Amino acid sequence: RSEGPRVGRREVNFDGVLIDTASALYIYRFALPERKCFRMVNCDYPWGNAPQAVNQAFFNGEGLWLDNDLRDQDWYPSEILQRINAQYQVLKGYEAYFEAEEMRPLSEESTESVLVNRFGRVDDCVYTVLNVTQMEQIVLMPCNGIAVEPLYRGPGCRIERQAERIRIRLMPGEVCAFRSEWRAL
Repeated sequence: RSEGPRVGRREVNFDGVLIDTASALYIYRFALPERKCFRMVNCDYPWGNAPQAVNQAFFNGEGLWLDNDLRDQDWYPSEILQRINAQYQVLKGYEAYFEAEEMRPLSEESTESVLVNRFGRVDDCVYTVLNVTQMEQIVLMPCNGIAVEPLYRGPGCRIERQAERIRIRLMPGEVCAFRSEWRAL
Protein backbone atom coordinates (compact mmCIF):
# COMPACT_ATOMS: atom_id res chain seq x y z
CA ARG A 1 0.00 0.00 0.00
CA SER A 2 1.36 3.40 -0.95
CA GLU A 3 1.73 6.09 1.70
CA GLY A 4 0.91 8.86 -0.70
CA PRO A 5 -0.80 9.84 -3.88
CA ARG A 6 -0.27 7.94 -7.09
CA VAL A 7 1.04 10.07 -9.88
CA GLY A 8 -0.95 9.43 -12.99
CA ARG A 9 -3.46 10.83 -15.40
CA ARG A 10 -6.38 10.59 -12.98
CA GLU A 11 -4.64 12.53 -10.18
CA VAL A 12 -4.81 15.72 -12.21
CA ASN A 13 -8.59 15.74 -11.77
CA PHE A 14 -8.46 15.91 -7.95
CA ASP A 15 -7.57 18.87 -5.76
CA GLY A 16 -7.34 16.66 -2.67
CA VAL A 17 -5.35 13.66 -1.53
CA LEU A 18 -6.26 11.16 1.20
CA ILE A 19 -3.26 10.05 3.22
CA ASP A 20 -3.06 6.99 5.43
CA THR A 21 0.36 6.65 7.06
CA ALA A 22 1.80 6.11 10.52
CA SER A 23 4.68 8.53 9.98
CA ALA A 24 4.69 11.74 12.07
CA LEU A 25 5.85 13.82 9.08
CA TYR A 26 3.68 13.54 5.97
CA ILE A 27 6.24 14.43 3.34
CA TYR A 28 3.60 14.46 0.58
CA ARG A 29 2.01 17.45 2.30
CA PHE A 30 5.18 19.40 1.64
CA ALA A 31 6.16 17.78 -1.66
CA LEU A 32 2.78 18.57 -3.23
CA PRO A 33 1.73 21.87 -1.59
CA GLU A 34 -0.79 22.62 -4.34
CA ARG A 35 -2.84 19.58 -3.26
CA LYS A 36 -5.12 19.58 -0.24
CA CYS A 37 -4.18 16.71 2.07
CA PHE A 38 -6.65 15.05 4.41
CA ARG A 39 -5.58 12.58 7.06
CA MET A 40 -7.59 9.36 7.34
CA VAL A 41 -7.35 8.22 10.94
CA ASN A 42 -8.62 5.12 12.72
CA CYS A 43 -11.62 4.69 10.43
CA ASP A 44 -12.22 1.08 11.44
CA TYR A 45 -12.46 1.41 15.22
CA PRO A 46 -13.33 3.97 17.89
CA TRP A 47 -10.71 6.59 18.73
CA GLY A 48 -11.11 6.30 22.46
CA ASN A 49 -8.43 8.39 24.12
CA ALA A 50 -5.78 8.21 21.38
CA PRO A 51 -5.26 11.75 20.06
CA GLN A 52 -1.90 11.07 18.32
CA ALA A 53 -3.36 10.86 14.81
CA VAL A 54 -5.29 14.10 15.33
CA ASN A 55 -2.12 15.79 16.61
CA GLN A 56 -0.07 14.53 13.67
CA ALA A 57 -2.57 15.86 11.14
CA PHE A 58 -2.51 19.27 12.85
CA PHE A 59 1.31 19.22 13.06
CA ASN A 60 1.41 18.78 9.29
CA GLY A 61 -1.22 21.46 8.66
CA GLU A 62 -3.69 18.96 7.21
CA GLY A 63 -7.42 18.45 7.38
CA LEU A 64 -9.05 15.34 8.80
CA TRP A 65 -11.24 12.81 7.04
CA LEU A 66 -13.83 12.04 9.72
CA ASP A 67 -15.98 8.95 9.49
CA ASN A 68 -18.99 7.81 11.52
CA ASP A 69 -21.30 9.89 13.71
CA LEU A 70 -19.51 12.72 15.53
CA ARG A 71 -22.16 12.56 18.27
CA ASP A 72 -21.26 8.93 19.10
CA GLN A 73 -19.20 9.14 22.32
CA ASP A 74 -17.70 5.67 21.68
CA TRP A 75 -16.11 6.91 18.49
CA TYR A 76 -15.41 10.52 19.41
CA PRO A 77 -15.09 11.24 23.14
CA SER A 78 -15.57 14.88 24.15
CA GLU A 79 -11.80 15.35 24.69
CA ILE A 80 -11.13 14.33 21.06
CA LEU A 81 -13.93 16.56 19.74
CA GLN A 82 -12.59 19.54 21.72
CA ARG A 83 -9.09 18.90 20.37
CA ILE A 84 -10.34 18.60 16.77
CA ASN A 85 -12.37 21.80 17.12
CA ALA A 86 -9.54 23.84 18.69
CA GLN A 87 -7.02 22.68 16.08
CA TYR A 88 -9.49 23.31 13.26
CA GLN A 89 -9.99 26.90 14.49
CA VAL A 90 -6.23 27.50 14.17
CA LEU A 91 -6.04 25.91 10.71
CA LYS A 92 -8.98 28.00 9.52
CA GLY A 93 -7.96 31.23 11.26
CA TYR A 94 -4.41 31.07 9.90
CA GLU A 95 -5.29 29.49 6.56
CA ALA A 96 -2.99 31.83 4.60
CA TYR A 97 0.02 30.48 6.50
CA PHE A 98 -0.91 26.82 6.11
CA GLU A 99 -1.56 27.32 2.39
CA ALA A 100 1.58 29.39 1.76
CA GLU A 101 4.06 28.02 -0.73
CA GLU A 102 6.86 28.97 1.63
CA MET A 103 6.99 26.21 4.23
CA ARG A 104 9.71 24.17 5.84
CA PRO A 105 9.13 20.65 7.14
CA LEU A 106 11.48 19.63 9.95
CA SER A 107 12.94 23.11 10.32
CA GLU A 108 16.37 23.57 11.88
CA GLU A 109 14.85 23.67 15.38
CA SER A 110 13.82 19.99 15.08
CA THR A 111 15.54 17.34 17.20
CA GLU A 112 15.20 13.56 17.45
CA SER A 113 12.52 14.03 20.12
CA VAL A 114 10.68 17.12 18.94
CA LEU A 115 9.73 17.91 15.35
CA VAL A 116 9.12 21.48 14.15
CA ASN A 117 7.37 22.54 10.92
CA ARG A 118 7.26 26.13 9.67
CA PHE A 119 4.40 27.49 7.55
CA GLY A 120 5.07 30.88 5.95
CA ARG A 121 8.12 33.14 5.67
CA VAL A 122 10.80 33.09 8.36
CA ASP A 123 9.87 36.64 9.43
CA ASP A 124 6.11 35.95 9.63
CA CYS A 125 5.03 32.34 10.09
CA VAL A 126 3.23 29.69 12.09
CA TYR A 127 5.27 26.94 13.74
CA THR A 128 3.80 23.58 14.68
CA VAL A 129 5.76 21.53 17.23
CA LEU A 130 5.24 17.81 17.97
CA ASN A 131 6.74 15.69 20.76
CA VAL A 132 7.29 12.23 19.23
CA THR A 133 8.50 10.60 22.46
CA GLN A 134 6.84 9.12 25.52
CA MET A 135 8.56 11.65 27.81
CA GLU A 136 8.00 15.33 28.56
CA GLN A 137 10.26 17.52 26.40
CA ILE A 138 11.53 21.09 26.73
CA VAL A 139 12.37 22.95 23.51
CA LEU A 140 14.29 26.23 23.41
CA MET A 141 14.06 28.26 20.20
CA PRO A 142 15.85 31.55 19.54
CA CYS A 143 13.55 34.54 19.11
CA ASN A 144 15.56 37.76 19.19
CA GLY A 145 13.25 40.48 17.81
CA ILE A 146 10.37 38.04 17.42
CA ALA A 147 6.85 38.58 18.72
CA VAL A 148 5.25 35.28 19.75
CA GLU A 149 1.52 34.51 19.72
CA PRO A 150 0.51 31.08 21.10
CA LEU A 151 -2.24 29.56 18.93
CA TYR A 152 -2.77 26.05 20.28
CA ARG A 153 -1.42 24.14 23.27
CA GLY A 154 -2.21 20.50 23.92
CA PRO A 155 -2.93 19.46 27.53
CA GLY A 156 -0.04 20.37 29.84
CA CYS A 157 1.84 22.26 27.12
CA ARG A 158 3.30 25.71 27.69
CA ILE A 159 4.75 28.32 25.33
CA GLU A 160 6.70 31.06 27.11
CA ARG A 161 8.77 33.96 25.86
CA GLN A 162 12.04 34.28 27.81
CA ALA A 163 14.46 37.12 26.96
CA GLU A 164 15.90 35.99 23.60
CA ARG A 165 14.26 32.58 23.33
CA ILE A 166 10.96 30.73 23.35
CA ARG A 167 10.62 27.94 25.90
CA ILE A 168 8.15 25.21 24.93
CA ARG A 169 7.12 22.42 27.28
CA LEU A 170 5.46 19.48 25.54
CA MET A 171 3.89 16.45 27.14
CA PRO A 172 4.34 13.00 25.46
CA GLY A 173 2.75 12.85 22.00
CA GLU A 174 1.43 16.40 22.26
CA VAL A 175 1.46 19.25 19.77
CA CYS A 176 1.44 23.03 19.98
CA ALA A 177 1.41 25.91 17.51
CA PHE A 178 2.43 29.54 17.67
CA ARG A 179 2.74 32.46 15.32
CA SER A 180 6.03 34.29 15.18
CA GLU A 181 6.57 37.68 13.57
CA TRP A 182 9.76 39.67 13.41
CA ARG A 183 9.40 43.23 14.63
CA ALA A 184 11.21 45.55 16.97
CA LEU A 185 10.00 44.88 20.49
